[in-house]
Amino acid sequence: MKRNVILCLTSLFLLAGCNENPTESTDPNTNEVTTVSNMKEAIEVLKNRNELQLEVSLLSESGAKGYSYINTYKPNYVYSDSYGEEWGYVGTDSGVYSLGMKDGELIGGELKEGVSLWDKDNPIFPYFYNFDSSDFPTSLGSFDVTKKLLIMDALDFLGIERTRYLDVSYLKFELPDNNLKNFKISLKLEAAVYQVSILSFNGEAKEVKEFFASGGSSWFVDDRLVEMRDIFQKDNYQRDVLDYGDYNSLGREYFMPNYFYGDYRTAGIPSYGLMKFENKKIGDGKGNEKILNGCYYFTMSGTTVSPLLNNAYNSSTDIASVCFYLHNPKLFSSFEYAEYDPQNKLYSVNKSDIVKDFAINNQVYGQIKEQGLDVYKLEFKLENMGSKTAKVTFDLYYGTSEEEATNYARYVFDNFGQGNVSAIDKFLVELDKMEVK
Repeated sequence: MKRNVILCLTSLFLLAGCNENPTESTDPNTNEVTTVSNMKEAIEVLKNRNELQLEVSLLSESGAKGYSYINTYKPNYVYSDSYGEEWGYVGTDSGVYSLGMKDGELIGGELKEGVSLWDKDNPIFPYFYNFDSSDFPTSLGSFDVTKKLLIMDALDFLGIERTRYLDVSYLKFELPDNNLKNFKISLKLEAAVYQVSILSFNGEAKEVKEFFASGGSSWFVDDRLVEMRDIFQKDNYQRDVLDYGDYNSLGREYFMPNYFYGDYRTAGIPSYGLMKFENKKIGDGKGNEKILNGCYYFTMSGTTVSPLLNNAYNSSTDIASVCFYLHNPKLFSSFEYAEYDPQNKLYSVNKSDIVKDFAINNQVYGQIKEQGLDVYKLEFKLENMGSKTAKVTFDLYYGTSEEEATNYARYVFDNFGQGNVSAIDKFLVELDKMEVK
């Protein structure tokens, strides 16, 4: 396909699935939907399709096409050939695995068992069903969208962050006649115009066909990596907080399913914690009752825990997200990009989105970018896996370029299954005694 690269667009994330069956005309030779009555019916028809080929283009102000890529949707796979951002999924009888590019070759990811490629109730990626068809007209022509929720859905549809909502100049859906193939979506984001159009109803992605023809399949994941993921996702461990300059310890952080505590030993960094409660009603037996729901701030002096229970620090009870636990980074679903060096006994990943995600998850990406630098590689070493002394050390490399990325931030995690603080545990037991049933 033709690519005149002007700008690297974010991949278009799409998924089909709906049980409604609007009236439609089909080509008896291909069973393709060829005509529809109106815009609303077009959306309903597209909701039902799991075989479709779309072109995503960047247009100039005059309408000239610049960068473009194709997303292909089939009953057993989806694939986007967006240059440098290739992605996809393959559905099998056992489950679903991802597709991605590594060293110029298409590779499969880890098989997720029991997952369906086209399950609209548990979607892997959004699709036309995201759009509320009740807002679409029962006529042909152009539909200019002004409703905020529909614009937000369109941003999701295009893989653009919702925070860009205020930058959207317009969003419109077009169907000039009864031919469904003339359906288009256009969204202007500042000076860039994104356009989605239908190329084919039954096209194939040659890259995926070649992948299957060469025996391509899901990735067999190293058992040690699976074990690392499992122990992190139990949300029970500690971290040695190191200075990025000399790697001296600045304190310890304690990660538990129901609380986080940072015990810092350096001037200017206050020690604090957050504990989560889900609709917990506490009282003093005198008619004074309070419902706790969310994450609440607390401090600790010696063994005395002092919580602030008047108002939640964060209304969410997902403490792993609120406190940036290493619970589900992109790395854990992308082990196929990890290379193992047996001589140095360490793994390394240089795929940019995985490395950036790790930096964001550990709240350091913004600081690095402020210095005019960027992140380029993640190395990690696993020690004593399967024992109480298991330790995982991550080194996040950053610099002015990939070649100059010699500085690194180090993250050392240990005490898996032993992340608790006894004083906090004791406080929570006492608080339980105040719970009103």
